[in-house]
Amino acid sequence: MPEGLDIQIEQAAGRALVSLRVARGAAADAVHRLHLAPPLSAAGDDPQSLWLGPDHWLLASRRQTAPSMVERCEADLSGVLHNAVDQSAAFSVLRVAGRDVLDVLASGAALDFRESGFPPGGCRPTRFAEVAAAIVRTGTDEFEIYVDRGYGRYLRDWLEDTARIAERAVGRDG
Repeated sequence: MPEGLDIQIEQAAGRALVSLRVARGAAADAVHRLHLAPPLSAAGDDPQSLWLGPDHWLLASRRQTAPSMVERCEADLSGVLHNAVDQSAAFSVLRVAGRDVLDVLASGAALDFRESGFPPGGCRPTRFAEVAAAIVRTGTDEFEIYVDRGYGRYLRDWLEDTARIAERAVGRDG
């Protein structure tokens, strides 16, 4: 990464991930039973639920296994039409942080990345750098980007290249 730009890009490893879909008519019940995130948000500590759509969440955990999260969904959603699937091997998670992170992220998606439009705890499913992604704001200058594992390397390279271009554009490359 260029030295003059304040941005860090790293792989966030060690996450168990479960995709949870529920019947649309049962979404409110599922939200109540599992304490799932409301629209455009991430909620919970571990596991954290990321809102991906009106009937779709991604559950992410650093401490629990995907099978244990699936079992909990099965138990807590008994009688509710749903599908909980281990997606741990399907996603790559990138942590992007630093003072200049907003400039780089704004190049990848037509989202308002300012804190007023995308507060900490916000989750936005979107197309980022031309690939489907879910972006979570984890702090003032910190984000996590969830993307299909097949695009993980591409997205990391895209972020690094965009940071280099941004650095040259603001004249920080010495």
